[in-house]
Amino acid sequence: MKKIISLITALSVLTSFSVFNVYAENEDNPDLNAMASSLGADTDCLNVSNYYQDSTSIPRLSYNHWLKNATNVEFQRYPETFFYSAAQSGGCLGISIINVLCHNGVISPSDIQEDAENLYDITYDSYDGNVNKIITDYQTLQAHIEYKLLSNYLLSSVSHAEQVKSIVETAEKSMSENKYFLLFFQTDKIYHALTGIGITDGSWSFNDISYDKCILTLDSNATDENNDVKFSEKGCIYINSETKQVYIPAYEASSDDKLSVAAIDDDTLLNYKGSVNPSSEIKTDVSKINRLELQSTGSTLYDLSVTDENGNVVETGEAIEGIGDKTYYTAGNRITVKNVYNDPDAKTDDINSFCIENTAGIFWIHTHGGKSEITAENGHYHFESVDGAEISYNISMIMNEGAYGFTPHFKWTVGGTTSDKADIYITDNGIILDNEKGTSDLASFSDVYFDESGNITDTDKLDNLFYIDAVSSVMLSFDEDNQLKYYLDDNDDGIYDKKVQNGDVNCDGFVDSVDASIVLQTYASLSTTIMPNPSTRINADYNGDGLIDSVDATMILSRYAENSAS
Repeated sequence: MKKIISLITALSVLTSFSVFNVYAENEDNPDLNAMASSLGADTDCLNVSNYYQDSTSIPRLSYNHWLKNATNVEFQRYPETFFYSAAQSGGCLGISIINVLCHNGVISPSDIQEDAENLYDITYDSYDGNVNKIITDYQTLQAHIEYKLLSNYLLSSVSHAEQVKSIVETAEKSMSENKYFLLFFQTDKIYHALTGIGITDGSWSFNDISYDKCILTLDSNATDENNDVKFSEKGCIYINSETKQVYIPAYEASSDDKLSVAAIDDDTLLNYKGSVNPSSEIKTDVSKINRLELQSTGSTLYDLSVTDENGNVVETGEAIEGIGDKTYYTAGNRITVKNVYNDPDAKTDDINSFCIENTAGIFWIHTHGGKSEITAENGHYHFESVDGAEISYNISMIMNEGAYGFTPHFKWTVGGTTSDKADIYITDNGIILDNEKGTSDLASFSDVYFDESGNITDTDKLDNLFYIDAVSSVMLSFDEDNQLKYYLDDNDDGIYDKKVQNGDVNCDGFVDSVDASIVLQTYASLSTTIMPNPSTRINADYNGDGLIDSVDATMILSRYAENSAS
């Protein structure tokens, strides 16, 4: 049984502009056509035109395959929304990936259709179970975080000049190795995938602009009068090496139209979570790519800065606009968001809020109550009050399966208050709460349970809210018995390996009269203060009866006396 988060996030999908049969006219460029044939275009290409599926023709087995490979973040309350959005967006990505994988020898045409000797001979109709299923399986890879992060990063956060340089280098390298590669591009009107098969120099002119390089492609939109997919020079990508101008004639897409282009030549990524001989791991490191979503509230403006591991500023590229937010894809290590106010008379009660999603999970970070600066860097979240006013800080974490070994629960929320600085570290061994003036935090963990179809079967209530009042930093982690424990770094070596004893309420490493006094103060406050669960002040319920009372204080004092006498 999977445990997944219970909220929906936006999903970008690869779709294609409706340009069927745009290549109907007879073309005469024998050099490009001959070159394409020599590169395998006549055989290593699915004769399946780009198509849009309705829900009745989308194989349920493809949905089951997608669910099987989904992470906690992807496997959400309505996973069908994500899967069907990708499946119904077109067939261009699935067709292109299959072309690449077959030509490169990763999968075989006979894996798709029995006895098929080459891709072009494979027959297809919308209800052909196996062919349709496999195309759909690869079409919906875009709904998985690994592909989504890399593709959006390459299209939105890499400069146009670097994009052009990258696709040329990828094409040249792939051609030297007799391999195909995945190409995709985006304008204001279209988001489309192609199969890259080679590159050549030459001289072409479109709209009075000269181009000296051509990346040859196979395009599932390129069909003749019989609706057969054929190589077309109009679907190729033409490049001016000097100016980095790019033009794709079939779509009248040029650099002047905010054209973004990208390429992927990593077969392990293209077949990761695929349905035919899937890759067990990915060569391309996508773990450092983040989807960063800034959320706006009222008069709040944000000062965003991103730097790499060497402290160099990383360009975030143009934001992807949403409702009340801006989304960036960045490979930066250090992300700093500072809330500033465009109205000097505005209340400083706005929320400094943003979300980071990566292969480890999804993290919502925010402060409110005053101007603040938040820095996120490799699992370290730093909260700082800008002007000394008290701020409340909070981080909610949805952890993907296997991302961290210290907890069996994928949802955590930790928060507190400070008028100075506070730090939260998400490590392999636990969550570290660090505040030089002492840690005063609230924390909780929970899960949502789903069946194999993505339906909710059970929800753990948030009745495990607990209070942490520590004089120094403390680490939260589950032990081998699945019990939440607290650990101290008693010798200041950065390793939290000393378990906090039951009764050590202030986590100073000792069970003494100070702890008993805190228990009595807590007990006395219960008649006047409403607490979600008084037994959740850590280590205060000494006898484990679900209450914090004078009995616990007495037992703590007895323990203190025993320790003093020994």
